[in-house]
Amino acid sequence: MEDKIKALDAMKDLCTKCVEMERIQLDTTEEKLKAAMIEIRNTYESSYEELYSLSVQKKIVLPPMKADKDMISEVKSLIQSEK
Repeated sequence: MEDKIKALDAMKDLCTKCVEMERIQLDTTEEKLKAAMIEIRNTYESSYEELYSLSVQKKIVLPPMKADKDMISEVKSLIQSEK
């Protein structure tokens, strides 16, 4: 049970960081900073996907939690619509 809690906390944290990086990136006009934010966000997204996949393989997290994985895409859509 402790592994499940740790995995869920880590995925939630990565998801939150993806959203933060997306917002910062959208608010930034400096191209070098924007590129760095995109790279960081992509790393967070990749880490989230890796952690999710590993958690499913180890049966720590069940596949129906994929809806949480889609949260990143939903938040991106919301942010884009705010522009």
